[in-house]
Amino acid sequence: MSDWVKPQTVVGTNSELEHEKPSADDIAEYIRAFYHGLDVKVLHDQCVLTRCRLSSSKSRQADNRGHVDLVINNGTPTRINFRASGDGVAKGQLNLSHMLDGLLANVPKDAFAVVLLTHFDLYEDEEDDFCAGRAFGGSRICIVSTFRYNPALDEHNNVDHAHSWPASHCQVYVNGLWEKDEPELKGRHKEFDPAVMIHCNNTSDAPLAAAVAASRGILWPTTPADWNGFWLTRVCRTAAHELGHCVGMGHCVYYACMMQSTANIADDVRQPPYLCPVCEAKVAYTIRGEAVKSSRNMELRRNVEAQWVVEAHRRMRDYCEERSHIGMLKAYGAWLTARLKQIESERDKDDVEVIVIDSD
Repeated sequence: MSDWVKPQTVVGTNSELEHEKPSADDIAEYIRAFYHGLDVKVLHDQCVLTRCRLSSSKSRQADNRGHVDLVINNGTPTRINFRASGDGVAKGQLNLSHMLDGLLANVPKDAFAVVLLTHFDLYEDEEDDFCAGRAFGGSRICIVSTFRYNPALDEHNNVDHAHSWPASHCQVYVNGLWEKDEPELKGRHKEFDPAVMIHCNNTSDAPLAAAVAASRGILWPTTPADWNGFWLTRVCRTAAHELGHCVGMGHCVYYACMMQSTANIADDVRQPPYLCPVCEAKVAYTIRGEAVKSSRNMELRRNVEAQWVVEAHRRMRDYCEERSHIGMLKAYGAWLTARLKQIESERDKDDVEVIVIDSD
């Protein structure tokens, strides 16, 4: 089964490089910074997959289907269906629903949520081509696969590195995608309101403008270390997204947000790594605000949650600055720095007391 983690379809020169798979420890560091305040532990070597005999049915053998057993922490085996991927990319795909069933039966008693990381390709049902991540939020379990984020598949997935976040906000690029995917819808909205756009020249203090400026010349990976970092950040963002469902968030429909749903791998790299204000408030409440809810002191709760936002931004900024050779993290670090300045400025305004003196 070791060859299942290697893509079968490779296109372009990048596919000839040997990339380093993201490690659980590196992903945990990202999660630890992003969900600041939660204790993150890595349980190494807890899962074992054992190949079962294929069915004697010739049709099933020809279909390249069968079962494997998943054993977690030396517990009872869980039967996992597998198949070859329909697009020919993966020699073997594992059924993620069965994987999550096995995880659910082995959640540690002291765990708030659990992420199952795998390098195998996943699918959910027969109509599904593949799935990079899925969460059962109510059960606080999720699974993330690194397979489809392998840079060797970027050309197969039509990934546009030059327009990955934050360059995905480029107006010309967005208009091109809109024209290609929904020309009739675009035709009904011919008038464009320039007020919604950020002009980097005159709003350089805006977080997105700072991210765009920091990302210039570094978004497109060129060295093996760049490609490895690009792979890591994509998996980290998906892991944070799936954990977001465990924290209580659904897919975001409000603003640019890490909790937006994605349609494919090309769309995935266009998504921002940060939370919008709505989702950020939900996480702040879950991690900090809920602890003081019983006091019925709303001002105290708001202050505690606001302080968590600042602390989390600082922690994530430090994480990004330590890895600024990675394009997305350099841009994200610049975004966080600018956002922290905004928060500080807003606090200064709130601290100003205006006294009106009647001249009469």
